[in-house]
Amino acid sequence: MCRSTLFILVFAGLFFSLGCDKNSTEPSETKNYFPMDVNNTWTFVNPNTEKETIHRLWSTQSHDNKLYYVYGPDQQSADLIRKDDKGRIRKYKNGQEAVWFDVTKKDDETYQYSSPGSSDREYTVTVNTNITAELDSLKYENCLQFLFDIPGSVDDEISYTLAPDVGIVRINSAWISLFLKSYSLSN
Repeated sequence: MCRSTLFILVFAGLFFSLGCDKNSTEPSETKNYFPMDVNNTWTFVNPNTEKETIHRLWSTQSHDNKLYYVYGPDQQSADLIRKDDKGRIRKYKNGQEAVWFDVTKKDDETYQYSSPGSSDREYTVTVNTNITAELDSLKYENCLQFLFDIPGSVDDEISYTLAPDVGIVRINSAWISLFLKSYSLSN
């Protein structure tokens, strides 16, 4: 092969490799902040009353060619949720979907959230990273905290703390305080 042909091939290879999106071929560094399998359960305790509440992934439903999990303390009032390809947790209701937990956000970044199918409450969600959630001898590290707030409203804030490979470990608001006491995951 002559030197000019070799130079053209090397230059063309370099040119095309620089134009490629490097991230598209690298494995995702997104952690699994909400393991999703039917029958996964999370037992929460209210630290003030010692009352326990069990949340579960009850079953699945398909909407708009997407698989959603039925999640909550009971099937009647449960949310439909799914994890997208970036690890974000999405809620579905009345033919609409919204990102509930955006695990791709960096520390102190915000995004907007309105419950799908309802525009009466628009939250500004602030993400905090590297949170440690503790209660008595229970400790979860490297967590993400999502603080939902309606600007200009009083006592509307609610925060969710998610631990990698566990799910929600803490829920706090003016009306509720829950901490994850135990959990059972299929995988």
